[in-house]
Amino acid sequence: MKKIIITAFAPFNGREENASFIGVNGASFDCKSVEAVKLLLPVEYNTCFDLLKSAIDSQKPDGVICFGEAPRKEITPEFFALNVMNATIGDNKGVIMSNMPINPNGESSYKTKLPADRIVAALIQSKLPAAPSFHAGTYVCNNLFYLLMQYVANEQLPCGFIHVPLLKDGKTGMKREKIIKSVQVCVTALADYLG
Repeated sequence: MKKIIITAFAPFNGREENASFIGVNGASFDCKSVEAVKLLLPVEYNTCFDLLKSAIDSQKPDGVICFGEAPRKEITPEFFALNVMNATIGDNKGVIMSNMPINPNGESSYKTKLPADRIVAALIQSKLPAAPSFHAGTYVCNNLFYLLMQYVANEQLPCGFIHVPLLKDGKTGMKREKIIKSVQVCVTALADYLG
């Protein structure tokens, strides 16, 4: 059995729900192959990684997948975390970052340690829209992704970040059941990769 930490974000920017939480909270797994440790993170630059770091240190997982939401049509494993914070909206504490480094002395970017191509293939095989994405933006999602990858830079821990589409609202977004299925497929693909 593989222990995998899966994280989601709280709602932000005035929205009532976050698609990543819907997916992570609703996902269920074969208890013989995956032990999922679910974690809800605040949309806050200064605290989101602290909770994840504590979970990694205490749980000693075999892998980590962080989920967030983005206004996209596909589920998108992110390939690179960038050393920058830049957004026109504040986090849930009202903090606005404008072209600031996450770590002034850090690497300019880190590559995911997830088997991203394999996850995209598994999603497509499950008839879910998926595509690789080259970075996670420059908001709190990317901040979490960068700090995670920096923390495990010298470890062989498969981990990274995946965006799911927003919850369906009228003509745009993805239905709740498909968001849940997408999280299940991503986590199962990682567990299969881990063997």
